[in-house]
Amino acid sequence: MLSSVHKAVNCDGCKVRRRIVTTCMEMLVDRGCTIVSECEDTLSSHNDTFPIVRGRSAHTYIEVFLHAADKVGVKYMRQILNRASSDVDRRGVQQQHDCRDCDDGAIVCARACVKECSASGNQSSEKSRSSLSSGANDDGIAAHSTLGLEQHIIVISIAGPTPFTRKEFERSNVQFFLARDMCYNPTRHSLVPRHEVTSSLPDGVSKDELPRMLLSERIVQYYNWPVGTIVHVHRVFGGHEPVSYFRVVSHN
Repeated sequence: MLSSVHKAVNCDGCKVRRRIVTTCMEMLVDRGCTIVSECEDTLSSHNDTFPIVRGRSAHTYIEVFLHAADKVGVKYMRQILNRASSDVDRRGVQQQHDCRDCDDGAIVCARACVKECSASGNQSSEKSRSSLSSGANDDGIAAHSTLGLEQHIIVISIAGPTPFTRKEFERSNVQFFLARDMCYNPTRHSLVPRHEVTSSLPDGVSKDELPRMLLSERIVQYYNWPVGTIVHVHRVFGGHEPVSYFRVVSHN
């Protein structure tokens, strides 16, 4: 994986990967994760089907993967989702689909993996939280502490997913990021104003009248805000007092 990073950037690939991991951990904390940990030594790892960072909040369990190849293809996503289903299976949910024994075509098998991963997550959410284990594994997250949580997957690569992979897999709980965009934290840039979610609107203004904030915007992707989220932006123009702006997340 380091060779791919060295070919894509004109700098030290080890430092770039460390910056990516650091940004990922900061992103999960900003998303509300109370437990965030680096799963393994990312510089010595040769298996990109295992997460580099994991995070857990009160309602979600997030895994971050760093893909070795330039493009993210269907085969890789099948491996990721199949492994995610296997993890749910080890937590007590029966697994229905296994790519290794599948004779279907790539498209049919990929869609089966997506359907199975979603079904496994729904079954896991129905489990009682009273069955959570207090034991912890090597990365600091309890072995069975992800029961009842919605699973999110983040895939980082040099060139992003192929068009078909993006069409079939990208959704609210599966995100794709470019490696160059994860080398820095956009929320910590001096020119980026502070964004925060709010439920209150200015007097006399309805939600439909607010300016749009697209799902494709970097800040929206960073926080993974859903459509309809009202965002309070604090901007400062030449003075010390911030000026409030309100925007709503939209598809277009």
